[in-house]
Amino acid sequence: MTWSRVSSPDAGRAPQYWHSNPSRTSTFPPADTFLLGEVYTEAEEHGRAVGAFQRVVHEFVDYRRAHEAGYAAILGLEQLVASAPPDELELWQRLKIDAQIEFALLFSADPRAPAVQGAAADSLFALAEAWVRTHRPGAG
Repeated sequence: MTWSRVSSPDAGRAPQYWHSNPSRTSTFPPADTFLLGEVYTEAEEHGRAVGAFQRVVHEFVDYRRAHEAGYAAILGLEQLVASAPPDELELWQRLKIDAQIEFALLFSADPRAPAVQGAAADSLFALAEAWVRTHRPGAG
């Protein structure tokens, strides 16, 4: 059973509990850290979800669901890019690109890896085009 299927009225308070007790989560095994990412995703706390999923990738790369955590981190970063204020947009885009490249390198056997790597390349190209447009002589 995953956290997303919990129907208790207390389930909605789980993210606040774990956020207010960070010392408890620092010792979580990989399965619990992955579930914490799911809880945060369900609560639409995408920044915290990304943090939990990336902890699985970085600290437990051999965990059987580490590739799923890596992909979930990318999906969470997509949400953060979509909601980023203009002055933070490039930062979130670059963090997403970094996560995509990391996923493609660490989990190259995952069938999603080529598409993820291609999406990272497309995003890098778009960022470069935007930079050229705003930095060419006579621009803005």
